[in-house]
Amino acid sequence: MLLDDNFATIVTAVRFGRGVVANIRKFLPYVLASNLAEMAPFLAMVTLQILAVDLGTDLLPALGLGAEAPESGLMRQPPWRRTAVLLDRPLMLRAYLVLGLSEAVVSMTAYLLSSAWSQTPRQPRGAGPWCDRSRP
Repeated sequence: MLLDDNFATIVTAVRFGRGVVANIRKFLPYVLASNLAEMAPFLAMVTLQILAVDLGTDLLPALGLGAEAPESGLMRQPPWRRTAVLLDRPLMLRAYLVLGLSEAVVSMTAYLLSSAWSQTPRQPRGAGPWCDRSRP
């Protein structure tokens, strides 16, 4: 904000404004580059953890479903249309909205219940009033 009408003040203000913009342009690449370097190990760890959980929970059931014997009435069904796709809308809706959400709700409920159960204070096994050392 200029307090006088002196042109020298305007030139000084423009110079300081350009200095601020130049400093911001120096600051931004540094901050963005350092943030990327700080996020990379975290993102790699999360990705590896997701892959490990996925392999641990999905590998054996997927192999079992893939090696399952054909159903008995399979040859009595009409053949697939030539334009039919494997991943159609009803399959995706059933997989994500029905099965996925119900599995997520059940697993989160089990997690929260087990977490709440493990937080309740319990007396150690075999402990009784004779183990209380706070009394003389």
